[in-house]
Amino acid sequence: MERNGRWIRVVKLLRWTGKVEDLGSEKDISMERYQQLVGGYFESIVLKTGERAYVNEDASYSNLPLNPLCFLHHIYTQGRDIHPRGNVIVFSDKEWRQMT
Repeated sequence: MERNGRWIRVVKLLRWTGKVEDLGSEKDISMERYQQLVGGYFESIVLKTGERAYVNEDASYSNLPLNPLCFLHHIYTQGRDIHPRGNVIVFSDKEWRQMT
């Protein structure tokens, strides 16, 4: 597949309440902001879609609610569909094309 244009990494916040927020480009967000959004220190995981994501590293111990907007990748779940807990920050690559 030929790619025209430039690819950028965009970031979305999937709130456990079911709300999705576009956070913009990955380069515009600090590590402190990621921590604030997930409610503590974060760890990197992979979602069922193959996308990289950040979640609160203590989510399973702190009884955060399940996030209905995504599932963990099968490498973590032995093939079962399991939702991560709390807010999830998702990274996606998107093609950027300049309007002419």
